[in-house]
Amino acid sequence: MANYNYMPDKFMPEQTKNAILHHWGFGESDFISKALQLENVAIAVIDAAVNLTVLKEGVNGPSLLSDLCTSYVGAKLFEQISNNDYEGYVDNLMTGFWDTIKEIKEAQEKASISPEEEPEKYAPGIMVF
Repeated sequence: MANYNYMPDKFMPEQTKNAILHHWGFGESDFISKALQLENVAIAVIDAAVNLTVLKEGVNGPSLLSDLCTSYVGAKLFEQISNNDYEGYVDNLMTGFWDTIKEIKEAQEKASISPEEEPEKYAPGIMVF
């Protein structure tokens, strides 16, 4: 069973996961490793845009982080399949991800909360903006 930091263990429908496993020739452990890498990138992207510490401590913070990571990782996995059937789904997931980040950022700015300065602690070398 997966051990993701923020995503639920079953963040993706089994049929979709099987399509990805087949497409890449992955086993379960390869899939989990790839999903964990993408989850770390999602956290770095979120952390670069908003104050992650404050978000984590919020009432809905853990649930919101779980939803954001699930959307980001799912979109990136679908995107890498390069299948036109998933193109609209990827766009919808990423649009929802960025809209939510924008809302969090605006709320934090309104509350005079600034982003933290260390997004690379999750995904070294990532350039978000």
